[in-house]
This record gives sequence, structure tokens and C-alpha cells, in this order.
Amino acid sequence: MSRSVGMLSLRAAQTVDWTSSISTGASLEKVFIGHDLDGLGGIQIAVATVTCAPTVQVRQRLHALRKGSRTITLIVAATDGTNVWLQGPEASAAWDPMPVDRALRQLQSVLNEPDSTAAFNHIAALRRQVETGGVGWTNSGLFAKYHLEHNVPGRADWTTKGEQAKALRDLRGQRLIEALGFRATSGPGGSLILTAAQGSDAPQAVAVLLDEAEHFDAKSPRYQLTPVAFALAVAQRRELQWVIGVRRDHIRLYPGKDGVGVGQKGQVETYFEIDLAAIDDARSPFSP
Repeated sequence: MSRSVGMLSLRAAQTVDWTSSISTGASLEKVFIGHDLDGLGGIQIAVATVTCAPTVQVRQRLHALRKGSRTITLIVAATDGTNVWLQGPEASAAWDPMPVDRALRQLQSVLNEPDSTAAFNHIAALRRQVETGGVGWTNSGLFAKYHLEHNVPGRADWTTKGEQAKALRDLRGQRLIEALGFRATSGPGGSLILTAAQGSDAPQAVAVLLDEAEHFDAKSPRYQLTPVAFALAVAQRRELQWVIGVRRDHIRLYPGKDGVGVGQKGQVETYFEIDLAAIDDARSPFSP
């Protein structure tokens, strides 16, 4: 079900009106409720429109108004049509304002999750990005943080790469892998063995495409271990340098060999992840 609220057009498993007799200083609009396959109550995105930037106190009041005494996972999105201010899922969790288009991508990606557990984990990942200052990307010990934040944006081709990345940001799955410049052939267990579309025919990486019920770090019935651990085992046997994992809006890059990266972590903990639903134009060159 798709509804347009002000400048927020979202699709959700269920949409209800948000009404109240209590004055909030904002116009209450709609509540978008996500999938609830696990029976824990779908995540709720409550939208309100405002005429100026809402204070944290106003957003907390809106959050309390919608949540009441219920045990629900709730995000309040207040928008003036240009920017969006988020509050939640904890009542005290205030997000920095973001442009409408980026907020739409983030909120829709959460609502698209197959159940409330996955939606909650998605929100938690977005919050970690906010707290670490890398909204749209997560660097877990693979590259030097200073290099990513300061040296890479100073490259002469940064702007050009950004324009190229925008054209790929809406691609997912194997289409994204191939748009990155790889030719994919079938590998063990449904994996993909990747070679450069132009140049050497020598395999360079292995990719795994996760379905909605799978997660990078959780055991999968399909592999009898985590998808990442499976792909790393394939990379080790084939002596491939890199592993790429794709799940919905997230793409991760892992080293195919142990000991690579600046963080001195194990292979499954060493990666660089891009959230294609959250990355903004300023950081789009980081995206594929």
C-alpha cells in the first residue's frame, strides 16, 4: 500500500490515519506499519508535517503521543517538505535532519524488511552509522578511517566517480554486481565467481546474493553456516582476493585472505559496507 504524505511517499504493509485531540504544534498525518511475519508487531513510521524545524522536545512529545503505553518499535518522521527530522525508536534518540529524498530511501528500506526483527536490526545499523559519523557506510577494520574521510574525497576523480555512482545506486543483486564491471559465472552453492568484464579472464572475487530471510552474519539453512563464512571458504579454495556480499540495499566487501585490513580483526569481522538506501550525494562516490 503506497500513500503520499506531504513530501513523504512510502509503501507499507498497512497504513492508518494518525489522529489525536492533543495539540502538538504539528499536523499529524499517517502511520506506516511494516511487515509482521514474526508476530512481534510491525515497525511503525509515524509522519507529521511541520512549518519549521521541530525541537527535540516537540519530536519527543510526538513520539510519546503515538507510542503511549504500547510496546512497539516506532520512528516519528517530522517533515517541512524539504527536510525530515527523525525521533526513535527510543524516545530519546534524535537524528540529525536529512533531505527528504534520503529520508525516503532510508525509511522505505526499513519498511521493506520482511519482519519486525529485521526492521529493528536495520534501524540499529542506521543509528550506528549516525553515531560513528559515516552515514551510508560502515568501515569495520578494512580501511583506515582517516583515509576514507579525508584522503579519498580529495582524489581528482571524486566528482566524476560520484556521478557514475548515482546511476548505480538503484541497482540491486546481480545487476549491481555486473554494473560494477564484473562478469559473473555460477559458483559453488549458488555463489558467483567474478572476473573483470574487460581485461584478464582470471577470477578476482566471489559474490553471494542473500535473500530476504538471510543475514551476513547469521547461519543460513542454504549454506549450513553464515553466507559470509561460506563465501570466504570458496575464496580460500579458489585463491580469490575478495568476497562481495549483497543483501537488499547493503553491499559488503571482505578480504579473501586473513590478515588484510587495519583493524586486526578476523575475516568475517573485516569489511566495508555501503547502505545504498542511506548514502547521500556527498558520499555517493563511496557507493558502487
